[in-house]
Amino acid sequence: MENDTQLNFEKTCPICGKGDFSFNVNKIRNNFDLAECKECKFKFAFPRPTLNFIIDYYNKIPNHRFFKISAKKALKDCKHILYQIKRYHPNAKRILEIGCSAGYYLFAFKKLGYEVYGTEFSSDAISLAKEWFDVDIFLSEFPPNELKGYFDVIIIHHVIEHVIEPRMFLKSAVEFLNDGGICIVQTPNYNSIGMKMFKENYPVLCPPGHLNFFTSETLAKTIPENFEVLLNNSTSSAKNDVYNWFVGLMALIKVKEILKRKVSKEIVISNSPNSSNKPISSNRKYIYQKFMLKFTEFIHFLLIPVFYFLDKVNLGENLDLIIKKRNLK
Repeated sequence: MENDTQLNFEKTCPICGKGDFSFNVNKIRNNFDLAECKECKFKFAFPRPTLNFIIDYYNKIPNHRFFKISAKKALKDCKHILYQIKRYHPNAKRILEIGCSAGYYLFAFKKLGYEVYGTEFSSDAISLAKEWFDVDIFLSEFPPNELKGYFDVIIIHHVIEHVIEPRMFLKSAVEFLNDGGICIVQTPNYNSIGMKMFKENYPVLCPPGHLNFFTSETLAKTIPENFEVLLNNSTSSAKNDVYNWFVGLMALIKVKEILKRKVSKEIVISNSPNSSNKPISSNRKYIYQKFMLKFTEFIHFLLIPVFYFLDKVNLGENLDLIIKKRNLK
């Protein structure tokens, strides 16, 4: 395995700290194993990368993964989170999103009148958030310490699966909540029907991008003390569920490798922030992904009753966890 010096082979569960693991027979991706802690049943990628390894990994990804969107689309995309805020903390005014990418959700919440802050490791994303959406983001994992206890809502949307120590990460994150504040976490569901169908071919199993693979039971084990659980169940709100099924099917029948070889011949877009403002319609990978997302969103709409049932039996593609900080005064 490359960069072994930036990988931690110490057998310690990131959730409970125990060292008794079982391993998947096959490597899941990029020579990482799928480990399962025998004590708490948490599944995770092994070995564990260092923070420098993760930062280097993401810095190598071309920044055309960031895209400019309209206020209308931003408001549409944040509808599910907005509903949760209105339901569980209707008086909220100050929002922090940890790992906010180029600030798409923050753009929408700012339009709705909330005071918004974000954190992000990508300097490109931060530059684009300011240029496109006039949103200020901290270049760090968490805001400055003086903002601890300041926020009514913290959003951790598809971030906790990326971090090295998820339990410690969530404990540090919620220090920025005030009493009565809520933390909204969404992450892929290892117990989903897609995972059961496609197993190691499923796109969610993609270390070192994704390092942690939660069920509702193991996600609950990350909750810090003095927090009340308001919601912990599966959800199909993201509308990328059918897309993930499609990608899993392509990998299973080996079509995905053919497409990857085809799009790898294209000219890669520059990593400079200025280039991200240029049209990227000529990028074939982007065109394929955009078409498939639109197509699979339509299929998702047709299958809404199916996804409603899957969520009821906790087999939906994602997990929603909402916790509330108790007032100890």
